[in-house]
Amino acid sequence: MHLMKDCYNCGTQNRADASVCYICGYNFNNDENNDDDKINCPKCGYLNFIEWECYCEHCHELIFDYDTYQKRKNKKVSTMFDCPICKNKFKIGTEDDFNAFACKHCRSIFSYEWDNNKLVISAVKKNKNIPDEIRKAAKIFELEFPISEEDLKKSYHKILAQYHPDKVSHLAKEFIDLSEQRTKEIIKKYELLLSWLEKNK
Repeated sequence: MHLMKDCYNCGTQNRADASVCYICGYNFNNDENNDDDKINCPKCGYLNFIEWECYCEHCHELIFDYDTYQKRKNKKVSTMFDCPICKNKFKIGTEDDFNAFACKHCRSIFSYEWDNNKLVISAVKKNKNIPDEIRKAAKIFELEFPISEEDLKKSYHKILAQYHPDKVSHLAKEFIDLSEQRTKEIIKKYELLLSWLEKNK
């Protein structure tokens, strides 16, 4: 009895009587090349009819069983991740067998894969933990990490030109005072960020 069929869109194995894939929603009725009750052996490529416990007729490799189906069906599609670099907690999608994602805070890159129905997460690229004060300074200059000193200098000159007291010298004293105060803040944040970049080269 042939009880399973592969989705042509995402590869998920569904019951043979399914009208749509339970993972991606692909409509099997739209499929013109309907080999729903067959599966290719991953070892030798031979096309086999699918049964609850399916061994390849050519090389006798186990290519599908009910336990595999149940594990895939019950696999979590998302999980909470606690970044070991910056301690930021956020939800990641884990519906694929393997994939990669970046921490939204420190921009470190991680990969995940399902191994015997266990989620294994590994660090691919660890970025240094960037203090909040440094992140806030970078936002003033409209920059995102990683930042080069050259990018910082360009942005600094551009933003400083907008707030320089010479631009408002023809206006009332309170505008000049406000401009001078803002210019001092920009210079202070620039020096802080430049110093941090030099230390962390």
